[in-house]
Amino acid sequence: MTPEEEDRMIDDAFRDVLNGYLASNFGCLCQL
Repeated sequence: MTPEEEDRMIDDAFRDVLNGYLASNFGCLCQL
């Protein structure tokens, strides 16, 4: 696995966590 692929995996995982956090805490805002 190249460093670029590793970074992309980490970015995707972080984005998933962040999206999940935002969805659970600011769901109504995300719907706008």
